[in-house]
Amino acid sequence: MERVGFDRAVERGGVKKALEKSTYDASDIVAKLIYYALFLFVRLAFGVFHQRLADAGHRVPPSVIVAIVIIVVAAAIAKAVNELISNQVFSYGKVLATIASVFILGLGII
Repeated sequence: MERVGFDRAVERGGVKKALEKSTYDASDIVAKLIYYALFLFVRLAFGVFHQRLADAGHRVPPSVIVAIVIIVVAAAIAKAVNELISNQVFSYGKVLATIASVFILGLGII
């Protein structure tokens, strides 16, 4: 993304001020989002494949499978939010990141 000039385009858009004191630049944030999306996709794909193998002898209600998928998605989102917020310029960034990730995971569990 840096070779294509993504960072320069984002700088012109005004995002540079928001990321000025952060350890991440725009391409790092997009790369992390893509990484977590791919991680989630692969995790779900292997989960479905594993579930089909396990279903040979035992039947699991579909609502349990959906609940597990929701919790996995919530955990992935909570981890990404935690990393993004904890690296911001706030002196209380880590506390805020922990609160946000626990809140997101709690919503997923509920």
